[in-house]
Amino acid sequence: MLAQGALRLLALLCFVSSSGCGVVFQTLYGWSTEVERESTRTYPVTIRTEPESALVTRMDPEGQVELGPSPASDEVGLPVRETVRIPEGTMPLLVGGLVDGLVALGAARGFAVNIRRPDDNSQGVATLFFEILVISAAACFAELVFAGIYANAEESVIRSHPIETERKVAYLIERPGYKGMMGWVRVPWQDKAEIRLVPVEAPGPPASPVEPSAPVEPGGVRLSETSSVGLD
Repeated sequence: MLAQGALRLLALLCFVSSSGCGVVFQTLYGWSTEVERESTRTYPVTIRTEPESALVTRMDPEGQVELGPSPASDEVGLPVRETVRIPEGTMPLLVGGLVDGLVALGAARGFAVNIRRPDDNSQGVATLFFEILVISAAACFAELVFAGIYANAEESVIRSHPIETERKVAYLIERPGYKGMMGWVRVPWQDKAEIRLVPVEAPGPPASPVEPSAPVEPGGVRLSETSSVGLD
């Protein structure tokens, strides 16, 4: 009876120290790492004009960027500082899962040996080995499956702080027959601009020549070039 109790205690200690090794190893190694980095967050902007089909050009300090005819779409980036969580490798989880697998194989071996013996002590040991076999095999399977899933985990953004709170972006609008105009969008507070174009005034017809006035004599009498004055 004492030997059976000692075997049970040894089996439980072996199980506690070995089962779930992958989780223990991965926890000691670390599941993820947090890093800070600068990134760019983009905001969509739409430029509409009336009438449409006007050429839209973004005016950047570095140069001009032609966006095409309206309605035109644009993306404006603002710098941000992000705290990113990057998953660590799953090698410790795999190693622990393999250790659990070896423990399950050993428990299966012990169960197979003791189950054939008719005495009660061997039957009790076989029962313990069977329990270790089931739990260790389940732990091994779960850890290997979780390692495969966690290996495809992507990095995630935990916190984000804007470096530049806003940007005023200028757009040049041009269309034949209309005056060139400028539109402004304050990103990220505005996501579109609607601009009504003003047509260029057409020149009027040329003015007709004005006939010269007839000379006027002193006294206020106007003389015509075709009139004549006779004397009696």
